[in-house]
Amino acid sequence: MLEYKVIALNEENIIALENLRFKVYDYKNIEPTETYFYREIKNGKILPFGVYENNKLIAGCYVSNSYKTLFIEHLFVLKEYQNNENHIGTNLLRYVLDNKEICENFFKMKFEFSYLDNRCSKSFCEALGYKENRNDMMSRSI
Repeated sequence: MLEYKVIALNEENIIALENLRFKVYDYKNIEPTETYFYREIKNGKILPFGVYENNKLIAGCYVSNSYKTLFIEHLFVLKEYQNNENHIGTNLLRYVLDNKEICENFFKMKFEFSYLDNRCSKSFCEALGYKENRNDMMSRSI
């Protein structure tokens, strides 16, 4: 059973998220408490979402409020869970967008647009309603 949810902002969870991100991107020899994202999450500038399977964290999404826009900083899924019938990355992003009020409450502002950078494939973004804009980003109204 897959569970999509906001990650509680405590030390253990933030370290688990960063270690998962390192594993997905094959980063080596990095201390999770020394990263930009660790600091931004601790300082309340990034809201993390996650996917759990049987209490095991298998995917994450970092969301910020760049220029009053819901900005998807990172979306990462363990390799063994990518490109399967569960569409975990797609469904995690849908979960974030469908629950934008969670983000609005966290950041204390309303959002009308969401942006992704070009790390995600264009076809993935377009399937979720994003369109390419002039800044090498993908955007959509929410």
